[in-house]
Amino acid sequence: MKKLLFTLLLAAAVLPGWAADWFINGDATPINWTDNENKHRITAFIQQGEGTYVWIGKLVKGSEGFKIGQGFTGWGDYHPTSAGVLINEVGTDNIVNGGSDTKWKVSADGVYKLTITEGNPNTLKCEAYTPSITQDSDGYYQIGTAADLFEFAELVSHQGIPADANAKLTADIDYTAYPRSTIGRHTDIEWAGTFDGQGHKIKIALHDWMQRTGLFSYCYRPTIKNLWVDGTINMGNHNCAGGLGGRCDGDGTRIDGVLVTVTINDSTQCCGLGGSAIKYEKEIADGFVKKLGESTDSKLYTYCASCTGRFRRCGIDSIDHVLPLIMGTDEQPDIMKSYINRVFTKFK
Repeated sequence: MKKLLFTLLLAAAVLPGWAADWFINGDATPINWTDNENKHRITAFIQQGEGTYVWIGKLVKGSEGFKIGQGFTGWGDYHPTSAGVLINEVGTDNIVNGGSDTKWKVSADGVYKLTITEGNPNTLKCEAYTPSITQDSDGYYQIGTAADLFEFAELVSHQGIPADANAKLTADIDYTAYPRSTIGRHTDIEWAGTFDGQGHKIKIALHDWMQRTGLFSYCYRPTIKNLWVDGTINMGNHNCAGGLGGRCDGDGTRIDGVLVTVTINDSTQCCGLGGSAIKYEKEIADGFVKKLGESTDSKLYTYCASCTGRFRRCGIDSIDHVLPLIMGTDEQPDIMKSYINRVFTKFK
């Protein structure tokens, strides 16, 4: 783990909620049936404009099929016009409101694009989908536009391509038009590849989304390198955000040459590396401290008093909090008691 620089700007703000939410659920989907607690972590449609929502991923024939719901809570069911509609063959079907057990089906396994168009009535369109992003000679998907990144995120999150797919940026990307499409959106399908930014920047504006929010939401032993992530995350009522990643599992995660300048709004557990890492990913957090201590004898600075205190308590003495340096003061923060101080001064 080499050059690491994380800058996290925190601001107190409450922004209005996003538009209506649509979800797909069922044994035709990559994660089978899910309960109300987990349904929004992978299966959400992504808004593509006023009244239009898109989902891209693998569907299988399944024994039951799938249905659609709306809203994070309440899980109001919607169903096809009649039982067993083969939506990939019909093409477009009306979405009927109600709690019926009638479900849509597909007649063949494959990658599909589902589009919900709100209106009177709401409609669901299904079409076979061939990815437009291409791979180089080393097997890396080439990401040069926001649409490319959206497609990669959807396919990785929904088994349209393998969960360990690799990608390279070929240009700076403004990703702010996609406030809910992150890479790896469920614990059962964590992204486990390599993402090489090649020195480029991705600007994000994630909005009122799920727990474990970051450009990379759920990851398993990923390698992320040569990348600058900029922008904002507005968490709403959800918790745990990271300017880079929401959660990384497994020993072997590598972050190399990454800059994060992300503002996280609202009250949430947050961290430049990953949301609430020491609490929820203790093995990774411990390994990060150990690796950092072994890799350098140079003076290190961190924006986080809790991290500084943790490094010091683990025997890394050549680390200081960056704020006194920025402010030009001689103040010495009580970093060794940062955890205690945080408990007693926590904002409600």
